[in-house]
Amino acid sequence: MLALLNILLLMAPISHNSHELGLGYSLGYNYESVESDNILFDDYFYKGSAEGIGNLNGINVYYNYYLSDQLFIGIESNYLLFNSTLIKTESELINIDGKKVEGEFEHLFEYNTDNLLSVLNIGYNVTSNLYFTLGVAYNTSISDYSISTLERISKPEDAGIFINEQSRIRDEKDTTISNITSTFGLLPTLNIKLPMNSDNSLFLNGSVKYNYSFNNIIDNDLIWNTNSLLFNLGVSYVVGNKYDSKIINSVPIESNIIAFELIDNVERSATNFQFDVISYENLKTSEKRYANFSNKQKIVIYVQLKNLSDKNVEFKLLSDSELVIDKILNSKLSKITIPKELVETSAKPESLTTLLLNDSLTIGKKEFRIEYNLIHSLSYIYTSELNELTKHINSNKNKVLSIYTDENTIYQYLNSINSSNITLNPFDKLEFNLPNKNQDSFLLVIE
Repeated sequence: MLALLNILLLMAPISHNSHELGLGYSLGYNYESVESDNILFDDYFYKGSAEGIGNLNGINVYYNYYLSDQLFIGIESNYLLFNSTLIKTESELINIDGKKVEGEFEHLFEYNTDNLLSVLNIGYNVTSNLYFTLGVAYNTSISDYSISTLERISKPEDAGIFINEQSRIRDEKDTTISNITSTFGLLPTLNIKLPMNSDNSLFLNGSVKYNYSFNNIIDNDLIWNTNSLLFNLGVSYVVGNKYDSKIINSVPIESNIIAFELIDNVERSATNFQFDVISYENLKTSEKRYANFSNKQKIVIYVQLKNLSDKNVEFKLLSDSELVIDKILNSKLSKITIPKELVETSAKPESLTTLLLNDSLTIGKKEFRIEYNLIHSLSYIYTSELNELTKHINSNKNKVLSIYTDENTIYQYLNSINSSNITLNPFDKLEFNLPNKNQDSFLLVIE
């Protein structure tokens, strides 16, 4: 049975007053836009604007200090290698077989540089292994910008030359820029940490970062803006983290509710529960009720809890809106048997609702539907008066009759009425927990 249950991995967060050191590899994309109208930049720029996407990669190191089990501050440094290409397309007359044809050319601007991205972070543990940080970023170039530019015919793709240059490529230039302005920005990060050892001191980290810059990397009439998206994979080591109940208590409890249906000792996983039921009508009150037909028919619900430790979880079972079971669970795997009396009611419940509560907060909920198979109907009457018993026997001579009693006088009575269609049983043979049981001497069941 337990093999059918899900195995939940216990993953604790990093605890209060811990120090975390991390190292990782970063790669990603940077988004560039350039605008310039200054003739001073014509040697390696072009008038107007252009946009482009480049790539970057490098290494990342960081340090975090945990102020509480959820809140931490940190610093990080990223050494990044940038390579970007910006493109601007313009119209141009192209020479094809001695004829001037309208075409297009691309101005390509490619650069390489090394940058140092430094960040001051504040972070929060969102769930047990998901962390969010927001950092103030300072990005500075630690090398010159190595720039290459050229113009090439892009349309048509395989024919034509520039009229003056008699070539498909012109204005090839290489230069460097040294006076690069450092940029400030924001660096939001989403980070997942997975423990790699039993005491939660070594973690595998994966993160996504977006670096948004507030200012341009070059001033003086040249607007050059760069934003980037980084992906990081690495490991971190935590000093001061202990795997104990204190850590587990800081983690929200997670739960898994699994239900099984047992019918005559045959077990199967279920979300819809089926009951074989009979209806029985009280001849005195005309009240009709329903009951399980099989004594062995029951429902077993298993509740599996994660990060429980010394906490208690309240289990509630509601049949429609009526509370059926209310109990406290204090083990990681609990078995709850729902009695067959669940449907011994005047109204057949249509659903079951299981609720798990911790500190009045719902941590688990599951709905089950109930289906009924009405296999038999009968009527009954409790009485201590033999005259009343005789009246109902005489009016139902063509039906199957059963009398339940522990009175020895019943044998003399049956001889006196000379009836042969009556089965006699003691009360302890009664299958159903009928109302008013044992309050009268005789029970007549009419089928």
